[in-house]
Amino acid sequence: MSISHLTAPGKYVDRAPPTVPAGLVDFPALGLPEYDGCYAIVIDDLYPRSTLSAFLSAAERQPWKFAQINAGTEVFTAPDYRNGDRIIYDSFPISEEIFAELRPHLGAIEEIEERTYIRDVGPATQKWRMVRLNERLRFLRYPKGGFFRLHEDGCYFNEETGQRTFYTLQLYLPSDASGSEESFRPALGGATRFWGGYGAYAEDCPYADVEALPGRALVFQHDELLHSGEEVLEGVKCTMRSDILYEKVGEPVPVGGRV
Repeated sequence: MSISHLTAPGKYVDRAPPTVPAGLVDFPALGLPEYDGCYAIVIDDLYPRSTLSAFLSAAERQPWKFAQINAGTEVFTAPDYRNGDRIIYDSFPISEEIFAELRPHLGAIEEIEERTYIRDVGPATQKWRMVRLNERLRFLRYPKGGFFRLHEDGCYFNEETGQRTFYTLQLYLPSDASGSEESFRPALGGATRFWGGYGAYAEDCPYADVEALPGRALVFQHDELLHSGEEVLEGVKCTMRSDILYEKVGEPVPVGGRV
């Protein structure tokens, strides 16, 4: 059976997207060889349903507001590009609770190396160590018709601590905080879609979908991974987005040992 899937305003593709299973994401196996070596992982059932509802309930002490776009120092509204609601909720206790369950699954990125450059020396590598989840939690709600078009995630840098982020967390939540069976029914549509073909939005552009199942966690690197939040066709999609903070380990080391 042929199914039409929205890719961009006015564009539909008559093919079912490959869905990303739980576990480390094998991008070449999904038809996205350009992302070979990129990191993403899908983890299911990390938290009890009651905990997921409680996360959303805590955030909803504040009102939902239309989600804006953050582009460098600019913040603006663009409903043709991002159509959904957001609550920005700072909570160390919730971020620590989430991270305690998440961290054991992230051994491959506990310590990472960043390619950098030392002035008057040349290319170098800088080691970074995982510290914690950013306490700034962005709760997102996409009702029917909601979406977030193609983009890459930006990093956050804390000037006071020198810590920065390299990876995004998306924790998919129930549609409301009631705890009902209905609230845990996944929305139709609303997948996080990784785009190949350099995000051309062409009809033959390859892509793979991570279904937004309540209770599922998706962690992926900020850089290089073009993705979108696909349009919600029925129901409501709620998710919580944050980032994983890292601290420097030592000083950068010149490539090849040159000083």
